[in-house]
Amino acid sequence: MLDNEDQSRRERGDHDGAELAGSVRRAGWDQIPDWPRDAAGFATWPAPGQTSALVLNAARWALVVSGLDRWADIDDSLGIPEHAAMANEKRNISALIRARLTEQGWACPG
Repeated sequence: MLDNEDQSRRERGDHDGAELAGSVRRAGWDQIPDWPRDAAGFATWPAPGQTSALVLNAARWALVVSGLDRWADIDDSLGIPEHAAMANEKRNISALIRARLTEQGWACPG
């Protein structure tokens, strides 16, 4: 989703938003030490039950949840069952992030 968000923002001329999307990706790479470095590594990552904490500022979290919601809407608009499933997954992740931020006392974006 972040790659799509970065690219679409660049295409719209929103270079600050694209840089923000890129900064979220870089934060993930930096903060999750076993993040796969090539496509083959994603075949076994993450391990079942594996979780990782990611620390982001409010602007980055706002971009993540709004991006998940926006790309879920795009997936739904395609009318393809596989994309509908991906849309549900994105919405579930967005809801989980919002819930966790709320638990930590953050004002949830969106």
